[in-house]
Amino acid sequence: MIKTPLSTRLLYYLELICMVPILPYLVIKGKKLINSIPKLKPWSEFQAHNPVATNANILIIGESTVAGVGASSEDNTMFGNIRIMFPSIYNLYNIGKVGLKAAYLTKFKQKNQSKLPQKFNKTILLIGANDSFAFTDPKVFLSEINTFLSGLDTDEIYACTIPPVHQFPAIPKLMRHFLRFQRYLLIRQLKLLESHHPNLHIVNFSFESHPDFFAKDGIHPSDLAYRMMTKAIWTKIKSVGEKGDQS
Repeated sequence: MIKTPLSTRLLYYLELICMVPILPYLVIKGKKLINSIPKLKPWSEFQAHNPVATNANILIIGESTVAGVGASSEDNTMFGNIRIMFPSIYNLYNIGKVGLKAAYLTKFKQKNQSKLPQKFNKTILLIGANDSFAFTDPKVFLSEINTFLSGLDTDEIYACTIPPVHQFPAIPKLMRHFLRFQRYLLIRQLKLLESHHPNLHIVNFSFESHPDFFAKDGIHPSDLAYRMMTKAIWTKIKSVGEKGDQS
């Protein structure tokens, strides 16, 4: 079992204490936000591209970004970009769910298990935005993802850093301060997991937030953002492969 550092626990409790005086404001703003932003539909919860049975398998799993919310077409989703950008030596299996949090990650994969192979060469994980909005306890976040990772039969895991939720245009300014801190705490947990799982690699999205990176709801990625995210993932995969070839 991986233990959450005491400093992370204390910082989380401090965050909650600071939120108490303005909690009614945050609740009201949150409800208004939910009612006001455009409701964008996912392209699909499950997608597959498996032209050759003997190909190595890639699993892409996670929240609404994996489901393609915000993309203008299937080709512009994460799945579509990976299908175009990655070599044809891979079979792709893509399962994404709007609102998915770390606590449901393992059950979500089990739900789709009948459509998936048992073994994967690479797994790409995108999780944490919804846990940021829900202010999930970092200890729970760590435990749930560790359980998911421990149950995977995969050679390599690529966990994408949590999107900059505090920079989403639709988010009220006061709420952004707390989201920035919550995101920071959860990313600390991802890095802790990386230090305990030798086959886990964090993919950093280092590009600056820009209006063109967001769909019309001001929350989800645009076509441009999906392309840049996919490119960052593929760059990381190549980097890990090159290091492996040298060792």
